Amino acid sequence: MLTMPNSPVVVNTSPLLYLHQVGCLELLQNLYSKIFTPPAVIQELAVGKNQGINVPYINAIEWISITPVKSISLIPAVIDLGQGEAEVLALGLENPGVLGKYYYQSCVLEVLYPL
Repeated sequence: MLTMPNSPVVVNTSPLLYLHQVGCLELLQNLYSKIFTPPAVIQELAVGKNQGINVPYINAIEWISITPVKSISLIPAVIDLGQGEAEVLALGLENPGVLGKYYYQSCVLEVLYPL
């Protein structure tokens, strides 16, 4: 039997955008106990909206918490990462257990060994 994670998670722009566009954003609420996203993700969504892309209005979704990074020194200074991705990784470092280990590992590998 497949068990759902029911743990807190930090989400990046892509899952919020694409789940919204297919009408399934609520899947996050069903899968995770708490959903966090950093302010940079909100800014990236705003850029998309200004370009005419159908984006979710995260400020109106009460079950998603916009959570700033407490320690700016944790934000990776890697040029291959967007600001949203960098802040998601920093929130994951500040809050162990909220960032899936496979997501974190894949980001680290992508930074260390770009294709």
